[in-house]
Amino acid sequence: MKKITLFVVLALTGLVLHSQILIEQDFENGNQGWETNLFFTVPIQTCSGTSTRRNLFYSSTIGSLASPNVQGQSNGNDIQVNFDYKIVNWGTATVPTPAGWGNMVMQFSTNGGSTWNDIATIDDSNHVSTNSCVTKSYTISGSTVEIGSDFAFRFYATWASGDYYIYIDDILIQQDSSQSPPMNDAVNDAITLDIGALYDEYSVDASVLGATSDSESASCGLDGPGIWYKFTVPASGTVNIETNTDNATNTLGFDSVIEVFSGPMNNLTSLACNNDSPNADYEYSKVELNGLVPGEELYFRVWENGGDETEPFSVSVYNDALSINEAALLNIKIHPNPVLNKLNIETQTELDQITITNILGQEVLVKKDNLVGNIAFNLNGLNSGAYFVRIVKSKETKVYKVIKQ
Repeated sequence: MKKITLFVVLALTGLVLHSQILIEQDFENGNQGWETNLFFTVPIQTCSGTSTRRNLFYSSTIGSLASPNVQGQSNGNDIQVNFDYKIVNWGTATVPTPAGWGNMVMQFSTNGGSTWNDIATIDDSNHVSTNSCVTKSYTISGSTVEIGSDFAFRFYATWASGDYYIYIDDILIQQDSSQSPPMNDAVNDAITLDIGALYDEYSVDASVLGATSDSESASCGLDGPGIWYKFTVPASGTVNIETNTDNATNTLGFDSVIEVFSGPMNNLTSLACNNDSPNADYEYSKVELNGLVPGEELYFRVWENGGDETEPFSVSVYNDALSINEAALLNIKIHPNPVLNKLNIETQTELDQITITNILGQEVLVKKDNLVGNIAFNLNGLNSGAYFVRIVKSKETKVYKVIKQ
């Protein structure tokens, strides 16, 4: 039984960021949407129904077959790849091709095909020589396809000798749809947020997708599974904590609740709770705190009112009385910004630590030793988007936003 031709699924719950990568192709209606480089669909000696095939020989030595680019739908889980293939001599397409034919590499891209990452290679060491199609299966680690990443898949074949066809059929590329809890699902895993002068200065994207229930009962709104953050009270003793649309997709609709706590993690005391702030649009929340103890560490939990939706959102801790000229305080220069590959940080004072995090607050790069003069970070392996450079010196922290092209 053949599958439908091309199917890219966004498994959504309401308006939520509950997605997965799912690509199916059986070539029954041609190479729809695939970049083929002389792969043609045929009804002759196929794996099943119609297959796609490419003839390689001495003057035609490369064959590639690439899927459409699935934009921004990775949920960060592992991806399973399955397909049928065979390699047979040109002509009647019934004789298995002997050893020495070349190889075929399976690859994936997270940037629309600008760069490709190898998954596995079929060559003489593992090729099944037969005139019948066989199934191959591979797993792509979710750690290499971050949440929200693009995804594309391709076969890249290289000729070495002979004159043969490569048949490919019944491709199924599917990401695990199960959801692991967020990294800050529990209070002891609370993510530290920096305090800016404005909401947008250090806002981070977030989602309660996969969050589990908390032991703390809600002081306002309807309870639901939440995620945790923490921050250090500034010298002014004043902060605002607010949610709004996410930076990545600007999705509306998350009905948030924010509750702030003081005290040790095992004995928290509620300080304030807000369901729908009159100052916030679209049922986002805002807590305004004054008279706090400078230097005290506070925790806060964010959840969806009632716990039945998981749209993405952003969250920020800010104080509009803070100076935004932070770079001058430490005489630090960060360039270029935007940055393509190499980010330079210049300082005349030795620093304790430099950490680069993504918009989710996840640490992606860190340096701790010999941090004086020109410190270079190679961002070549990072996806395009916004990142935060956190600089620590003598317990003082400054954070700067950079854009990776």
